[in-house]
Amino acid sequence: MEPSVKAKSQAILRIAILCSASSLVSVFTSCGQLDQMKNLSSQMNGTTQDMLTETELLERQQRQAISSQSRRDSLAIIMQDQTAIELKIVAAGVYFDSFEFQLWENILRDDEFQRQVLLERGTQEFMVILHGLINGDYSDPDPTQKTGRMPSLLALGEMVSQLNDLQVAASQRPGSGFQAVSMLDLIQTALLDKNLVNQDPNADVPSYVRQVLYFESDAEFLMDLRYNILTATVLDKISGQSSMGLGDTLEFYLSALGWFGTQWVADFSKVNEVEISQSLTYLQQAIATRAFIRSIGGNPVLNDNIKRLMNTLNIKVDPGAGAAKAQATQDFKSGMSEFNAGI
Repeated sequence: MEPSVKAKSQAILRIAILCSASSLVSVFTSCGQLDQMKNLSSQMNGTTQDMLTETELLERQQRQAISSQSRRDSLAIIMQDQTAIELKIVAAGVYFDSFEFQLWENILRDDEFQRQVLLERGTQEFMVILHGLINGDYSDPDPTQKTGRMPSLLALGEMVSQLNDLQVAASQRPGSGFQAVSMLDLIQTALLDKNLVNQDPNADVPSYVRQVLYFESDAEFLMDLRYNILTATVLDKISGQSSMGLGDTLEFYLSALGWFGTQWVADFSKVNEVEISQSLTYLQQAIATRAFIRSIGGNPVLNDNIKRLMNTLNIKVDPGAGAAKAQATQDFKSGMSEFNAGI
């Protein structure tokens, strides 16, 4: 006698429950086949994890290789003698852009612990190189020098604040959870933490702090270098002597002071609004650097020749300046007053 429709339905339901099916098709699939499918799925998950791990490894290896090569190439230019300081400054920007922590993007499983490792290694590398370049000679920074170690040191001092756009973009990505930092940020943080470390050798500070403090005198000298090169850059740009390099421009106006006496003139009809505004930015950075040096108990050292040029500067206002340029000129003059008052 044929089974009833109801009996058939009950049999189908029992098979479905027994095999843990999720679709009508699986009702007619044996339990052994389902086990095989589960095993295959597990193997696929394992393969995916292996591929992810391999991808992360390759990404880190590539990042390390590219950043290391870029730093070597740019550092070679910075170290070359008889190379214009402007070229050294450009190379220094690439050098600081190329530290691996600047390329860290907080993707895959490249976590914050790994970032802290990169910050420590980066500061260690830079401080060792800086220490070797200074070589114990902490004589006053001199932006008029065109050869020897000084132009290289000044280039590093100016560009130590460089931030890689990749790091900035990664830090702004939703959920990224980290603050973009420059080598300058790391060094200044370490110098500010010095008293904390002195009070407690087990102080909970980032590992890069101790890497910087091991070369404390070099880090402090870098701040003086930065203070001087930023100020010299301002003088170079507002002079309007676009045909000269920085060192030649400074020497020219120092000689002019010897010829004409107590003042030299920066004719703002020879510079545009952008040049004035950017020069004010450099001036403000110089003021900020000076303030930082004092905040850690230091005495900012400004080269005597640079100080003399700043104190004897006379700005000739452009009579035909538009509204924007006129405002930039006024802002710059206010900045100059603030700078000179703090020398």
